[in-house]
Amino acid sequence: MKTELTIEESLKREKGMIFPQDFSEKTLLAVAHSHNCINALKKQIPIRPTTYTGTNRADCPVCGSTVRWMEKPWGDWCSNCGQRLDWTEN
Repeated sequence: MKTELTIEESLKREKGMIFPQDFSEKTLLAVAHSHNCINALKKQIPIRPTTYTGTNRADCPVCGSTVRWMEKPWGDWCSNCGQRLDWTEN
């Protein structure tokens, strides 16, 4: 998947960064921004919801919020944390 490759590349680049000795505010902001970008990319990779045998309930695998209760799913994204959900059947 294209998004997964982008995340892996971002992680490799981040690990390979050389930081100045003073750890200036500008450098720390750049690192924080990099972490935020990686986390946003990870949320775009669909993950199957947690399901429970004998029920129609499904929960977000990241934050635990209910994403389906009685009938059809409530959407392709968790309304609580923003994680993309994979509703395909195995």
